[in-house]
Amino acid sequence: MQFRGTVFSGVSTIALMLGGAASAQNGTDTVAFEDDGPDVEEIVVRGEKFERSLQDTTSSVAVFTNEMIDQQNFIDLYDLFDQTANVSGLFNDQGFTIRGLRNTGAAPGDQTSDVSTIYLDGVFIPSNLFQNGGLNLWDIQSVEIFRGPQSTIQGRNALAGAVVARTIDPDYELSGRAQASYGEFNSIRGSAAVSLPVVEDQIAVRFAGDYTRTDGFNDNPTLGTDDGDRRRSLTLRGKILLEPQAIPDLTVRLNYSYIDSDEGENRIDEDLFPEERITTVNVRGSNAVEANILSAEMEYDINENWGLTSVTAYIDNQLGFLFDGTNDETGPDSPGFTNRDNQIFSQELRVSFSNDSVDTILGGYLFDSSEDFLNGSTNIILSEFAFPDPATLAGILFQTPAPDMTQIATAAALRSDIVATFPSFPVNFDRSSSQDIRNYAVFGEVSYHVTDRLTLTFGARYDHEELDQTIFDSTIVPAFPPTGNPLIDQVVTAATQQFSNTAEVTAQNTFSAFLPKGVVRYQWTDDFSTSVSIQRAYRAGGLSINLFRAALQPSEERDQNILESAGVVNRFDPEFTTNYELAMRSQWFDGRLTLNANLFYVSYDDQQVNIQLSSNPLDTITDNVGQSRMAGFEMEAFANPVEGLDLFANVGFTDTEFTEGADVIGGVDLTGLEFAFAPTWTAGGGARYTHESGLYGNARIRYTGNSFSVPDNDPTALNDSFTTVDLIFGYETDMFTAEVFATNILDDAFLTLNPANPTLGATAVAGDPRVIGIRLVAGF
Repeated sequence: MQFRGTVFSGVSTIALMLGGAASAQNGTDTVAFEDDGPDVEEIVVRGEKFERSLQDTTSSVAVFTNEMIDQQNFIDLYDLFDQTANVSGLFNDQGFTIRGLRNTGAAPGDQTSDVSTIYLDGVFIPSNLFQNGGLNLWDIQSVEIFRGPQSTIQGRNALAGAVVARTIDPDYELSGRAQASYGEFNSIRGSAAVSLPVVEDQIAVRFAGDYTRTDGFNDNPTLGTDDGDRRRSLTLRGKILLEPQAIPDLTVRLNYSYIDSDEGENRIDEDLFPEERITTVNVRGSNAVEANILSAEMEYDINENWGLTSVTAYIDNQLGFLFDGTNDETGPDSPGFTNRDNQIFSQELRVSFSNDSVDTILGGYLFDSSEDFLNGSTNIILSEFAFPDPATLAGILFQTPAPDMTQIATAAALRSDIVATFPSFPVNFDRSSSQDIRNYAVFGEVSYHVTDRLTLTFGARYDHEELDQTIFDSTIVPAFPPTGNPLIDQVVTAATQQFSNTAEVTAQNTFSAFLPKGVVRYQWTDDFSTSVSIQRAYRAGGLSINLFRAALQPSEERDQNILESAGVVNRFDPEFTTNYELAMRSQWFDGRLTLNANLFYVSYDDQQVNIQLSSNPLDTITDNVGQSRMAGFEMEAFANPVEGLDLFANVGFTDTEFTEGADVIGGVDLTGLEFAFAPTWTAGGGARYTHESGLYGNARIRYTGNSFSVPDNDPTALNDSFTTVDLIFGYETDMFTAEVFATNILDDAFLTLNPANPTLGATAVAGDPRVIGIRLVAGF
């Protein structure tokens, strides 16, 4: 296959790069090298629940420290995605992919969990929360982006990867920091943080806040506004650090975050782009999220070998979404809406043991989630694919299972008259659902140091999930105006009655899985190691209902068993992956050049995919495909050749394919096609130079390849490839920083979502244009 040649040419490139030049990445824990070059700082990775250096970590992980986030003026998590190999943001910051797999799945539909997710101070963050504005990076200590399964240690929602973020701990000395920035499109940001000692060396608190807003970039001539995709986000955080002298080996962190964000409608008319960024919807859209996030982390060192860790987490979040169901200026002025109310509690307890020969962790996990969902909208349905085909219509009109050619011709003529008279018609869809998930797991991992150079790691997780779902759908078609043609009026009246229906389905499912992991790592020299690993991951199944076809079912055939037999309701199975990975970690020139790489192959079984059964965008259902696979590599280099100069470069390649058994519900065959939102290539690089006078300059570039927006690889639904360049120039002292910044300075215009149904109004999403601004930072 072609992808094999590409992958192994990448491996050859790794070998060639080993003769390259200079240094390492900025971090927080410093190790000075004894040479005349600059000090090199060691990156510490904590997301796998062991503390390891980046060079001792076999998982493919990109680490961003607080210093790096501040120097690059990164605002939210999507800024980090756009600088990471084989990771990219979606829909202009409303989701992300890791190694070609979208965080909600290859083609998400009615899935009950994500395949990659975010953890903040030990709290699982639901995808609907970071789809609106992302996780704010002010006062974040570190972010670790893991590519590849983390199911053994992280559990559910980590089949493709995980993002682990931690906030800054309080100091035992009074300290503070603040920033303010202003940019084009009325883009404003203000942030502050302060640490307060309460009891000397025992109790300290930290408070932080960030407010970000912009008018956005899209105009709406229908409503006469120029802030159609406005954005506003408020983040408040509080943290208490307890290290009581009475229990000298105990550390407790109490964390609280509050998020309140709102975004406007970011979809635009594809036909007018890039000359104009216009949406013509007649509803002022809003995507609002409010969340309270709490966690309590306890770490207790029983002795020099044994440790105990407890993480208790709770999140309460609400989503409110207002939108125009017709995507343009036509249709009713009343908006569609989605309301989501979700509460999640989790508890993890871990015991660890370490000595010169063994590092061990054993844990238990409890997850309990309750979610209520309500959706209502008025959609415009095209009569062409809503009314039955001529043969079916003839059978209904003439009440015969086998109409003759004359009857079919009569029905065809009548159908053409109906479609010409009523090209489209409104349908009111309402859905309410409830979902309760309980997940229990036990997990463990042992790393045995066979020799000073050879380490064997074995891990496993047993995961048990219980899922209760109830879905209620209601469809109402308003009456058609009379036409004066009795036959047309009779048919459309019958169609109105046919479409107006309700359906309720329920399901109680239990899923269990054993998820093993094995790693062999060999340290060839102090600065060069390789490893091979294999790991299994999974996501539980669930229940899916086809909203459009459920509306077409006769009232007497709306029993759940009949709906399942007809394929209108589908119980889809769990999906599994097996990940094979080779890793290389290396440092050169006394540590001033770090060069790391991972090569992977993932076998995907029973992948959950949302299938488009016709050109009607509502005609979808979630089903399992037989086999698929992902293969590729990441390479990352960090260098510090001379004092004050930091360089980085990365490249990622991912090849995805539905390989066999991909003929699913509705006769849709995905065999041989690639995943949706799976760019083949990503690449980036940059440099920062800081002069001893305090002047500095920073430049970075990012390339993301194109991808399809639908799993059937419709050639009209191709998301653009794009390249963005960002610049920063400034001056800093120990207490003060002033800088000018420019994002996407070349003003590259590109669509991050190019829809498969461009005739349905404003449905495309564009990336941000050029924004130039200034930023001031002060601290004490």
